[in-house]
Amino acid sequence: MTMQQRPTKIELLQAIAKFLVAEAYPSISDKRLSFRVLVAANLANIVAAELESEKTLIDEEISRLADLMPDAVAGRAPAESEAERRELLSQLHRELAERIRQRRFSAEEKRRAWEQVKDSLSRTLSIDNPRFDRSQKIE
Repeated sequence: MTMQQRPTKIELLQAIAKFLVAEAYPSISDKRLSFRVLVAANLANIVAAELESEKTLIDEEISRLADLMPDAVAGRAPAESEAERRELLSQLHRELAERIRQRRFSAEEKRRAWEQVKDSLSRTLSIDNPRFDRSQKIE
């Protein structure tokens, strides 16, 4: 690493979490404060994990939603920037919710829509809680 390079956001968050758990937590006698330090370390690790996998997860979810609702993305220019991909994903989520509410899916599309929702939830939980067991089916 050269002098001009700085640690990435992910590296900084991981360093904060490591410091909190390895150095701050053991020296705190107040149980409430020590719990809060562990919560802060966990949150730093969650944000680091989200940053690390965010682009891939967003692109994969856009792809799955576009496969489920091809008409929702037909004729659109590809989302190039991170902000454009986030906005597209948000629009697709709103469209999926609207179609579910209005019962605009055939039986097969409905099954695929619910599989998409459960898969998205499972992926989110696996980042927020790496110990989350994704092998179990969400009903």
